Amino acid sequence: MFLAVLIGLTGRCINDKYLLKELLGYGGDSVVFRAETLVGEPPLQQVAIKLIGLDTDKEDEQIRELEIATTLKHPHLIDCHEFFRVVIDESPVLGLVMELADYSLEQYLDGFANQCIDLPVREAIISSALQALIFIHSQGIVHRDIKPGNVLKVGEVWKVADFGISRRLNTKTSTQTMQMNGTFLFMPPEAVDGIISPAWDMWSLGILITRLFTKEHPFPADNDMQRFYKIQHNAPILPTNINILYQAIIQGCLIKSRVERWTALQVSEYFEVTKENNRSEAAIEVFRQKIHEKIEYLKQHDDYHAIINLCDIILYIKPNCIDAWQNKADAYCCLGRTKESLETYRLALQTLSGVSQSSSSPIEVSPQIFKQEIYSLARPNAESSNEDLLQNSMEREIQSSEGERRIAKQLAERVRARAQSLGNFIRKKKF
Repeated sequence: MFLAVLIGLTGRCINDKYLLKELLGYGGDSVVFRAETLVGEPPLQQVAIKLIGLDTDKEDEQIRELEIATTLKHPHLIDCHEFFRVVIDESPVLGLVMELADYSLEQYLDGFANQCIDLPVREAIISSALQALIFIHSQGIVHRDIKPGNVLKVGEVWKVADFGISRRLNTKTSTQTMQMNGTFLFMPPEAVDGIISPAWDMWSLGILITRLFTKEHPFPADNDMQRFYKIQHNAPILPTNINILYQAIIQGCLIKSRVERWTALQVSEYFEVTKENNRSEAAIEVFRQKIHEKIEYLKQHDDYHAIINLCDIILYIKPNCIDAWQNKADAYCCLGRTKESLETYRLALQTLSGVSQSSSSPIEVSPQIFKQEIYSLARPNAESSNEDLLQNSMEREIQSSEGERRIAKQLAERVRARAQSLGNFIRKKKF
């Protein structure tokens, strides 16, 4: 009932300072108006004002949320100037004065129907949301309502807004609540247990990023109960129009376990190398080094499937990375998948042969010839000349610049160094 009173305030002056000009939206126990400032420098400045019905039982909590909103300052957070308390029709009301946005991401996406938004816009939105989350998480704040409706365009900048249900964690990494606040479509699995941590926001970010590629929710369902069951138990259905880096980002955000879910900093590491037109060799090398460290860790735990996935990510952005080809082939060997291991070596040669080709097509490396060379290593009492033949023939397959010939030679030397163990593996498997 009181919400109806708030909605009808257009044209009223409140707090002796703000003239409410236009209702922008409402929901729950709050409304948002476009307003003009009647005093101050300069006068008639355009702002947004959120009016919230004061709950005397939760007054301290509501005041704390407004304090959070006004103290957090970042280029990708909506700037909240001040908050106040007034009485309207004998009822206490809290007001939050914010900078006025042009439109929300939700409104922007509605104009694209089933089409994918432009790459530069998508990258700007993800970058802005990530920077905002990295900042607020560093301040011990969890937003808890990351969604397209709370990502706003102000001029040329995208900003995160609405800290109405945010929670400060103090010195703890998580806390609990008895209320399932937040937008249901963007809630993580642990919401049912009331567990609040930065991982909540990362789950919501994964859903939001998915929304930038498709209108479909990664957990499609006919009703809320069915959807929440899938959120708890099923793997997400990823968009088909994304590359391997975005697949990794979304999957990292949508890990069921909040403890294992990626942080904003982890997502940022991957996101920086997704920018196909704006990624530097230095950024790629830093990323490669971090992935290499993860691979070395995974080797100690025999997690060869994860190693293969990480190698594929490296090879997507750096096809001539010898370490990645070698680690991938080794991982297949350790899984007993000798065919895939041999094929990985062949694809490495074929890829490297085309890296610097500009005027002609890459040379096709014959699978038959390649396998015959590998088979020669498996013969009992094989002469050392067979190993020399392997290295020499590999190098002959590469028709490219001296730089690429050097890379091919390094790969051939690595294969030669592993020839004996690889041959034993083939004999053992009778391949």
